[in-house]
Amino acid sequence: MSSDNNNSCALVIPVCEAGRLEAQRDEIAQTLEELTADIRELQERIRGSERVKKTDVGTALSDLRYWLKAARETEAELDAIRRKQNGIEGDWGLDLEAAYHEVSCRLDRIRATSQED
Repeated sequence: MSSDNNNSCALVIPVCEAGRLEAQRDEIAQTLEELTADIRELQERIRGSERVKKTDVGTALSDLRYWLKAARETEAELDAIRRKQNGIEGDWGLDLEAAYHEVSCRLDRIRATSQED
């Protein structure tokens, strides 16, 4: 095998799920900003007594609903990934390290108070 063959191959690095979802969330946020600006423009045109087609308003609102749903779904997926990474199952989780530290500190205070008496 020659080294020329190795140079022609592209190195592919898979994007992790959280990174992909973060990028998707950023894209959705940008789209939502643009749709919000479009809806504000339509509001100004309506308030200015300019004739606006109902289909324009309906399309903008439909697009907004779609992207808001996509944003909620993406946030839910990111939350599920974070919860899984942190070992949280179900609706709530318990940080055992923080709980252990808190209990230890309280016991130390109780011991200190007991020794003073």
